[in-house]
Amino acid sequence: MSSWLLAHDGEAGEVRMLEDGRAEATCRSRWKRVERTLAEAGRMFPILTTLLRTSVGGTLSVGGYGVRSFVDGAQVDQVERARLILPDGQAVWCSREENSELFRFALAGFGQIGVLERVVLRTVPTRSSGHLARRGPAARSPRGAGAGRGEGR
Repeated sequence: MSSWLLAHDGEAGEVRMLEDGRAEATCRSRWKRVERTLAEAGRMFPILTTLLRTSVGGTLSVGGYGVRSFVDGAQVDQVERARLILPDGQAVWCSREENSELFRFALAGFGQIGVLERVVLRTVPTRSSGHLARRGPAARSPRGAGAGRGEGR
């Protein structure tokens, strides 16, 4: 049986944009740092947890779920590549095509086969803010359009 001790500095970690809109992040990075870097590039990560102080590696080791998971899946579904530190200390890159079995078991694997050190993430363009449009009979009626706000009466 072996033991691991991981020291984590809350301000540590690095995130960089790649040419094709993907991002590479160290797993000790906090999601807040990832989102800040992505926002500067006009990009965003499709699924975020509600607590941005969590580390990238921490959430990816358990799956990573957020309010958009019902549409976009888990955070691990957005990982294209991962650099894994195996128990013998060897560092290995893995993906769906390269070392695919390691990739499959490393993400949401609770660190059982190694420690996630770095990942390449899919990102999407920043979503524009929308507005709420009313539909149905109340929206078509001038009297009903402002109902509940003292308008249209």
